[in-house]
This record gives sequence, structure tokens and C-alpha cells, in this order.
Amino acid sequence: MSADWTYEPDPDRASEIEVTFLPEGRDRTRVVYEHRHLERYGEQAERMRTVLDRPKAAEAVVHAFHAAVTAAKKPGRRSKAA
Repeated sequence: MSADWTYEPDPDRASEIEVTFLPEGRDRTRVVYEHRHLERYGEQAERMRTVLDRPKAAEAVVHAFHAAVTAAKKPGRRSKAA
């Protein structure tokens, strides 16, 4: 991912996001979110750290990802990732 939240094909400039879902009971799942390699953003790295250090930042990112996936699945809509 790039510093402007778009796909970055160059692995030397992209961060990595890992989301793990861990069952914690019959009706509970813990979501573990890790965003690493922010230093690859160069001059934008500190800005991104500030954004991600905000309360509930990871939750907001997961919700935004869900919204993007849902929008991409709408009939007649073509995915940009191909």
C-alpha cells in the first residue's frame, strides 16, 4: 500500500498490512491488525505514523477496506486490481 492508501506495486515503496482473525469463543472473534514497513514511505512515513497512532485508527482502516471491497463487488463495477 502507498502512503495515499492506494495499491503500490513496488515492494521497496509499499507498506504491508496483515489482518488476522482469532476465534475467542462461540460469538467472539479478535481482529489483530498490523501495518508494517512505514519507513518505506520516505517523507510521508511520519505523517502515516501520526494517522495510524490515532485512537481507533486500525478499526477505521478495516471499515474503509470493507467499504471498498463492497463497492467493488457491486454489479457493473469493475475492479481496479487486475
